[in-house]
Amino acid sequence: MERLTEWKDDKKLLAKAKFSGDFGSQNILQSLAEYEDLEELIGISLKNLAEICNNKIPEECKNPKKAIVLTNEDADRWSEYKSAEEQGLLLRLPCKVGDIIYEVHLLTGKITERKINSIVVCNCPDLTIMYKSGYDYSNVQDDFGKTVFLTQEEAEQKLKEMERD
Repeated sequence: MERLTEWKDDKKLLAKAKFSGDFGSQNILQSLAEYEDLEELIGISLKNLAEICNNKIPEECKNPKKAIVLTNEDADRWSEYKSAEEQGLLLRLPCKVGDIIYEVHLLTGKITERKINSIVVCNCPDLTIMYKSGYDYSNVQDDFGKTVFLTQEEAEQKLKEMERD
């Protein structure tokens, strides 16, 4: 698309067409130059971009509350993550090494604070999350949300529920 404006010395805006010199015309000229700069930056006209967006974006996504522009590197990384996820290579961990967990003991009705010392992937189908107590390691992976919690408040809430039952 042919530009109707040009920048002289990267500062002064010039019109390639005749404009009257009133203040309103200068504002219009400034806006036009900014649109033209944007079109050059993205490589297509804003009209074409709007048509692409209207045709490709699902209706429920046309007015997003959150939006982000990805760089090529970000888009490549996102593709790698999606591919790894589809291949079953990504694990979503409920916690990380060094986190504190809160374990509710059903028999005693007490809550014990534990530090996660290791996360182990073994030759079994499941991930194992362990903490060390003395010389013993305890597996807590299957207990998250049942008797093991990430916050003391969640553990206390579970304890109250157990007392009511």
